[in-house]
Amino acid sequence: MADLEKIEALSVFVYGEDDIDIAQKLVTEIDEGRYEADDEDYLVLTEEEADEKALQYAKDLIDVAGYEGLNLDITNYIDEERAYRDAFEEMNRSYMEEIQTEESSDDSLYLNRLHEELVEAGLCEDLESNPDIDEDSLVDDYEYEFSESTLEGYDGLYDYFENNFGKEEAIDLAKKSYAIDDDEIAEDIVNIDGRGSLLSSWDGNEYEENGYFIYKLG
Repeated sequence: MADLEKIEALSVFVYGEDDIDIAQKLVTEIDEGRYEADDEDYLVLTEEEADEKALQYAKDLIDVAGYEGLNLDITNYIDEERAYRDAFEEMNRSYMEEIQTEESSDDSLYLNRLHEELVEAGLCEDLESNPDIDEDSLVDDYEYEFSESTLEGYDGLYDYFENNFGKEEAIDLAKKSYAIDDDEIAEDIVNIDGRGSLLSSWDGNEYEENGYFIYKLG
């Protein structure tokens, strides 16, 4: 069923005609929200409909252009904990277990290379200060503290991964972890570019008439 208020709004916008009987002769409904007037196609939407459709167009743009094709800093939309925490902890533990098997630079002070690095990071005492350190529990006892010390000098987990593996790899890991907020990106695209730029394929403008929002499609 045709929306007479939308037909009237478009008739006023295109022809300056507000008589609904005349408007129905001048405006043809093509599809829901889409109309033809004066041999041109238009979208005529409520505010809620315009918001929903613009957001969907923005999400489609993300799919088509990819994150690299957007004029936004994608790193602002990454959930760092979700993207990197598990991988970071796994790498950190593997590194600790590996260097635990290596010799230190001084057997009188350190049990192994891991113990030496823990001492150098200020996380553990050397053998001179505490000869009763349990070598077998070093990884479990200091895993968290060692991880945190590894991040010192970095502005969070993303910064660590970008600096050590490159931006492309860091973003790719966030993609695989589904840790990039597409909804927030889409909202910012709409807020920055405007609904008209997304919904109007003709001039990128949004027009308002009688409380409805009109977008020319050509």
